[in-house]
Amino acid sequence: ALLLDGVSRRSIDTIAAPKVSLSGQRGKGLSARLDPSTRSATDWAATTLLESLPDATSVYIWTQAQGTILRLGVLGTQTTVDAEALTLLDARKMSSPTYLPHLQALPARADFPFLPKNSQAVLLIPLRPSNASDDSGVADGIIIVATDRKRAFSLRDQAWTSQFAIRLADILLASSSL
Repeated sequence: ALLLDGVSRRSIDTIAAPKVSLSGQRGKGLSARLDPSTRSATDWAATTLLESLPDATSVYIWTQAQGTILRLGVLGTQTTVDAEALTLLDARKMSSPTYLPHLQALPARADFPFLPKNSQAVLLIPLRPSNASDDSGVADGIIIVATDRKRAFSLRDQAWTSQFAIRLADILLASSSL
C-alpha cells in the first residue's frame, strides 16, 4: 500500500507514440453511383473526420448496398474494402466502435490490405441508423479510420465518432445507399 501511495503521488506524463511516414499516396475516391447530395454528405463526413481527429490519416466508408463508397487521405494500393474479412465483420456486429490501437502487432493486419502497409492503428465504426436497436445484427456499413501513430484515438474520439456515424447512417439510409 505504501508503494502504491508513493507512485500515485508522482507526476507521471505519458509519452505519445511517434508518428511514422505512411507508405501510400494521398488521394480521394468517391463513388459515382451516389446521388449528388449523398456524395456531398459523404465527402463532408470523411473530411470532417480527417480534420477533427488530429492523427487520422485515412478514411474509408463501405456500405452493404454500394460497397466502398469513399476513400480519402493516405491510401493503400487496393481500392476496395472486404467487409466480410473477420475483423471487419466482427466490428460490424458491435454497437460501438472497435479500436485496434497497435495494428502492426495483430494478426488482424491481414484484414486491411486496402490501408497503407504501415498504418499504426485503426478505428472501425459501424454505420447504424438512429432507429436501429443495439442488437440489430450486422451493421449495413462501416467507417474505417486509420492513423500514423499507435494508440492515437482516445475514448472521447471513439464516443464522438460513434455519434457521428449515426448521423451519416441516417443520411445514407434516406438515399438508399446503406
